[in-house]
Parts: sequence; C-alpha cells; structure tokens
Amino acid sequence: MESVPGQWHERFAVNVGCLTLGLARFGSRFFHLPREPRAALQALYRGELGVYELEEAMSPPDYAAILRTADKSMRRRGWERIVGVAQGSQFVAVYAPSNVHLKDMSCCVAVLNDQNLIVVSARGNISPLLELAQRHLHDNGLFPGNF
Repeated sequence: MESVPGQWHERFAVNVGCLTLGLARFGSRFFHLPREPRAALQALYRGELGVYELEEAMSPPDYAAILRTADKSMRRRGWERIVGVAQGSQFVAVYAPSNVHLKDMSCCVAVLNDQNLIVVSARGNISPLLELAQRHLHDNGLFPGNF
C-alpha cells in the first residue's frame, strides 16, 4: 500500500489463527476429505486475507516503481520478493522471509488489479504439500526420487 500513492480503504479482512485451524483439522478427522484439501489443512498454521480499494484509479501505474518501493519496504521486514509479474492492469508479487524453513514457512502474495489490492499471507509447514506433489509426480511417472 505504501507503493501506490492515494487513499486506500479496507473492504474486507479476515485472520484465521492456530486455534481455528486446529479445530478444523480435528473436525476433519470425522469425515472424508480428498488428499489435496487434507494436505493444505495440515500444512497451514495461520493465514490472513485483506481486500483494499484505492479511492482513485492510478493512471497509468508504474509497476517498476511499485515493485522497487514494495521490495524496499518488505526487505526492512526481512522478506525477499520471489515472484513479480505485471501485465496490463494486473500486478502480482510474492514474498517470502529471507530465512526459509520448510517446517515453519511464511509467504505473502499481493495482487493489484486496477483499484483493488488483495493481500494474502500464510504460515505453515509445507512438508505435507511437498509430499503430496511428490506422490502426484511419482504416480504419473514424472519424478522417481524423494524430496
């Protein structure tokens, strides 16, 4: 939000914490879930979602400047950009902490589309997701090894 000049208004925000996700994991034991949602539920410790609206549209957006400012701001917080894509009126940036650990990993995704900004952050253990990906690759004969 610091990267784009103008007044931002919060339209929606939700925070799902450890207790809520722990209860969801416990409750999911009592009914059948496919492997993918079960792995995602096991992997996630907490998550946040925020949707913001810019009061006045940018014309035209300088995505290079937005990335530079966002990178600088996130670097101060100990995060590095791992993906940055801009095309037309859409912009996506993905950040992860400089010190990455599979068992306790965080990531942040920002999507800017015209006057809307969506920010999602999550923290969790990505091992169940990697195991699921490995199983899919192995089942399809694409990757015989282990992660």
